[in-house]
Amino acid sequence: MRQAVRWSLARAPNSCWSGCDKQDPDQEGYPKPDQQLPPPTCGRMNFGSCFALSAAWRDTLLRFIGTSRGSSHNGFITHIMGSLMKSRIFRFESKDIVVTWDYVRCIHVEACIRSLPAVFNRDQRPWIDPSMATAGAVVAACEACPTGALHYERLDGGAAEQTPGRNRLTVSADGPLFARGDLQIVDESGQLVLKETRAALCRCGQSRNKPLCDGSHREIEFTADSTLTPAALERGDGDEPENCSLTIRVANPGPLMIRGSAELASDKGNECAHVRTGAFCCCGKSKNKPFCDGSHALP
Repeated sequence: MRQAVRWSLARAPNSCWSGCDKQDPDQEGYPKPDQQLPPPTCGRMNFGSCFALSAAWRDTLLRFIGTSRGSSHNGFITHIMGSLMKSRIFRFESKDIVVTWDYVRCIHVEACIRSLPAVFNRDQRPWIDPSMATAGAVVAACEACPTGALHYERLDGGAAEQTPGRNRLTVSADGPLFARGDLQIVDESGQLVLKETRAALCRCGQSRNKPLCDGSHREIEFTADSTLTPAALERGDGDEPENCSLTIRVANPGPLMIRGSAELASDKGNECAHVRTGAFCCCGKSKNKPFCDGSHALP
């Protein structure tokens, strides 16, 4: 028997929401390139205000979220993280665990589908059903997500996600810079805008959700080798990465400045170096990728 869907909307203080630049999930809960939802009706709103939805938006929303076998409810949350990053979060709940999926941050690496297809299934409605596996298996699949689009909350008394002891930056071919560890993303003034354990950072320069990747590298057919240059391999800042936070400072138009301690690796898996500080290209123009060479400042 289908269960009624409960949904909620959360908003950042004093922010105006105009929808997401990416297309929305289809009625099965998994994105398809030819499906769009009608835009919501909204204006400038304050935190705690009532969010007005058009009837068409509400009906379509309830239709594509669907219901989950064994779930008590599925929620829908949307907000803007300051003026820097957007987030649209869906909530899927079983009796043992809650899974949250940030649609904007998901770039369809599909590590979750490969890890646990019984729970993460693009052909079912909703496409995430945590009741189809043990909480431990769901945890492992969520933590396999390299973008941080998937997170979880244990309801069975199990442990929360642990911050990795060491930080790691992985350069992906023709794609983003994947970061894993004790991540602190700050703006140009040094104000914390996101604290995370997993994130995909834009390298092509075309993301509409900078500094996070939104998959635009595929649209523009961005090409960049993931092989680390000899200079990168030779710059080793000590023998082993240390247990500490990794600060990623966002600059407009670039670069991404990192400070802390991290292992820098290629997605080919056979190259790595230890870095403490560095300027990483996020405009797509550097001839010294993954590092910045100042090309972002050129006309």
